[in-house]
Amino acid sequence: MPVRRSFVRLSGLLLALITVFLVAQPAAFAAPSPVKAFGVRATSVASDYVGTPYRWGGTTPRGFDCSGYTQFVHNKLGVQIPRVAQAQFDGARKVGKQVREGDLIFFYRTTTRTVFHVGIYGGENRIWHAGRTGSTVRLERIWTTRWTGGRY
Repeated sequence: MPVRRSFVRLSGLLLALITVFLVAQPAAFAAPSPVKAFGVRATSVASDYVGTPYRWGGTTPRGFDCSGYTQFVHNKLGVQIPRVAQAQFDGARKVGKQVREGDLIFFYRTTTRTVFHVGIYGGENRIWHAGRTGSTVRLERIWTTRWTGGRY
């Protein structure tokens, strides 16, 4: 009988601990938000094309320019965005510097505020982008403060 009583007590204690853990940690079991999930998927797709050569006007894995790359990645995720950087900026929801992984980063000229380059925010002040002739798609630190974020 004492063994059975100990087992019952131990079972009750274990059940109480599990209940406390589940109640105290609901976020650990929650699904990621749709925005976060999109960002993770966007950076995953973006990383699939590392090393793809830069090609002016390029929109395929044979070669990308900056906006061709961002458009291609978004299309892979079922999100249609315009072809060129300025049009992508014009159509995006503006988020300023409050960017999340997967958001678009738009680089602009301070004198005219026109957009001349776009990439995909990869977190930790880095972007996935197709930079310029002679380069390839890569993850790189953001090199200037003249940028703003947008989200589709």
